[in-house]
Amino acid sequence: MFEEEIRQIGANYRTRQTIISRAVEHKTIGHYLEKRIHR
Repeated sequence: MFEEEIRQIGANYRTRQTIISRAVEHKTIGHYLEKRIHR
């Protein structure tokens, strides 16, 4: 099972949380802060 949540913080940043469940007792959780690069 794979879940992802993305939240916008202002115009240039967003957070991303990823939860991967491989079994009832095993989960991998990742938290990321992403910055927009203007070109």
